[in-house]
Amino acid sequence: MRKLLIVDDDEFTRTLLKTIFKDSFDITEAENGRDLVVRAQEVRPDLIITDIVMPVLSGYRAVGRLAREPVFRKTAVIFTSSAVSDHDLYEMYKPPQMVTGFINKPFSRSEITALAEELLEKTSDTSG
Repeated sequence: MRKLLIVDDDEFTRTLLKTIFKDSFDITEAENGRDLVVRAQEVRPDLIITDIVMPVLSGYRAVGRLAREPVFRKTAVIFTSSAVSDHDLYEMYKPPQMVTGFINKPFSRSEITALAEELLEKTSDTSG
């Protein structure tokens, strides 16, 4: 089964994402960017869904740290945010070494699952 790392300081968002993806992924959670880095190194997820603005370390900085390690270059990442202006920041700060996407909160089940499948397809295309 594919592995998903859900990272958000908001427990409701983590619970929502777990409910959406529970049948498709083995799920691990983290509450901040520092934990994102630690958990990702432990479980080597196929997909990371992370909030951008979190305590301790932002989603951008955490994923940027992972992007330096070749083992994570085929890990798909969805950045989420409730601030519309964060899409412009995403375009500036997304790690070019990784397959990433952005979605604003609130998102629908169909939007987030479609984006996840699209990114996972891209990472599997590059692995062959």
